[in-house]
Amino acid sequence: MAKEEWFKLKRYPHLGNQISPKGYKDIIAKITNESFISTHSFAPFIHRIKKTKKYRKEYKDGIIQNNGLRKKSIKPRDLYYATHIDSLIYSYYSHLLTKNYDIILKKENISNSVTAYRKIPKEPNSKSGKCNIDFANDIFDYIKQKSKTNKNQVVIAFDIKGFFDNLNHKKLKEKWCKVINKSTLPKHHYQVYKNITKFSYINESELFTHLNGELIIERYTDSSRLTKEYKKKNIKNLKYSKSQRVISFCNKKNDLYAVRKAGLIKSNKYIYNNGIKTDRKVGIPQGSPISATLANIYMLDFDIKMCKEISDLDGIYSRYSDDMVVVCDVKYKNVIIDKLTKAIKTICELEIQKKKTQIFHFVNNNSKLVCYQEFKNHSTINRNLEYLGFQFDGENITIKNSSISAYYGKMTRSVNRSIYYARNTSNPKTKKKLFKSRLQKKFTCIGGKRILKRVRSSIDKSQFDATKSYNYGNYLTYVNKSTSITNDMKIEKQLRNHWKILHLKLKK
Repeated sequence: MAKEEWFKLKRYPHLGNQISPKGYKDIIAKITNESFISTHSFAPFIHRIKKTKKYRKEYKDGIIQNNGLRKKSIKPRDLYYATHIDSLIYSYYSHLLTKNYDIILKKENISNSVTAYRKIPKEPNSKSGKCNIDFANDIFDYIKQKSKTNKNQVVIAFDIKGFFDNLNHKKLKEKWCKVINKSTLPKHHYQVYKNITKFSYINESELFTHLNGELIIERYTDSSRLTKEYKKKNIKNLKYSKSQRVISFCNKKNDLYAVRKAGLIKSNKYIYNNGIKTDRKVGIPQGSPISATLANIYMLDFDIKMCKEISDLDGIYSRYSDDMVVVCDVKYKNVIIDKLTKAIKTICELEIQKKKTQIFHFVNNNSKLVCYQEFKNHSTINRNLEYLGFQFDGENITIKNSSISAYYGKMTRSVNRSIYYARNTSNPKTKKKLFKSRLQKKFTCIGGKRILKRVRSSIDKSQFDATKSYNYGNYLTYVNKSTSITNDMKIEKQLRNHWKILHLKLKK
């Protein structure tokens, strides 16, 4: 039995041991057994809050505030991770739903309009698939081509408010039935549906505190790296889990009862408001392998309707998760905004986040395509349409400035950390050593190539043996790929000084 495409083992720590690749045949046989799934008891998710720092200039009606000083904001995002066996079950059912969902999209001729979390081939019968760079480039190319015949076109960018948190369970069940072409959900499908809508979870930080940092790690017992042992070790902080090779929080069979007894397992089934308990009727967790697929099928009827109606107005509609973009003639602007806002409310019971709706005008000005951004009382010239991490001003495509800033910010933090450890390490062999080659691999073109990883040979320490895993490169790999797909050398120029900047930081 060959390994299935959906069978992907993860390495994050959870309750119980990780799954060994050696037993994949038995695991696949279990997961594809409808009777097993129908009676399977799903374990609690582990809940983590991911905080993203953002530094943005403040605007009011297109005018920069506070002399252009960037304001720091932190965007929290709730993520939920299933146990390894549950994750594979979700992955398998995502695979089943996606096969049927793709057939419907092709039948409705909207396969290229719904782009997130799907494998869309670059060419018919091609094995290589499109990524966010291709999707953004397709929209920008469409604007360029359309500008040759349409001198004033508009691009409207919409954002759905609280997308995953507001998916209605009843409507989700209806769409699920529609995709698998059943009037009701079979028992095994219903078991998965029930546990993705009415789930329980454990807060990661509370679990770590309850266990006093005593987590299960794996380590090699000999230099040949063939024999492993598993033991408990005190980990000072959760952020060291990866470097300490943590594979599990605790043994599922022995310790889950103690975790439950401690009151750490919380239910998402109910909402408590002023002491009144009601059933939760909306929301699915972000982070499970099936969540993205369910979000797509939930939007199916809306996507079909909007693609048809906007196409009838000689425009295009595209949705990447909760980000939607429409390109159309300026005379249809208000009609489309009204249609889309009403349709998403009636069909999906969702809302458009009005403060994030942006309108851009692309106008031919002296044989040059110029971008204006529309605000309440005026329009501003020389603006950039931002979509899927890229900027487009009518002529040039570049990576978002915030992404470049994040890259240099990460570089600065890594250099500072290296300097700190070089000065304060107790190891005399590494004292005052910066290990520049590591930083160069991480932040320069030296580490930008996809190559096989190598480890020092156990027989001859002067030699290195190739492994089966790859080093997939760094941020420069993404930059080079973006340049190649968009054919815009402006992207490459954005990071032309990366080598110089890194070594200036090292000198300081």
